[in-house]
This record gives sequence, structure tokens and C-alpha cells, in this order.
Amino acid sequence: LQLNRPADLDRLKAVASVQTVDDLGEQRYRVFHDKTHNPAEQLAELVVSAGWGLRELSPERRSMEQIFIDITRQGTELQQQEAAA
Repeated sequence: LQLNRPADLDRLKAVASVQTVDDLGEQRYRVFHDKTHNPAEQLAELVVSAGWGLRELSPERRSMEQIFIDITRQGTELQQQEAAA
């Protein structure tokens, strides 16, 4: 999701089936949602009605490699937190 102006993350997160929103900077956001419901239409409606200026709304598909990297990174971060405790 890319906008012309900064979004209110709490309002994005309040859209049905949205689980979390990552702020990627420069008015870019990654929206994670329930796999059974795509909130694209509701997100577009919110962005337009809020006046944030919709520039891009596109699905992001993760490759198996990216999933592996994410899982590995999470495991490493957990180990570091446990070692620091």
C-alpha cells in the first residue's frame, strides 16, 4: 500500500480482517490480513475517504525463500532475546 500522505495506522488496523500493518516509511505500508478475506476494497475506501491519496494497492506474494528467511530471522531474534535475559 502506497499513499500520497501519511496514514493513521490505527485506522488501517481497524479494517476487518487486517491483523497488522508495517510502516515501511515514505507513506508505504505492508498490510497483513486473514487469508480467508482480502480487505483491499475496504482499505481503498478508507484511504480515499480519509484523503490520504491512494498511489498503489497491490498484493505481495512471498516466495518460499522469503518465508524461510523470515522464520530463520525470527528464530535468531528469539535466541538473542533469551541469551540477553
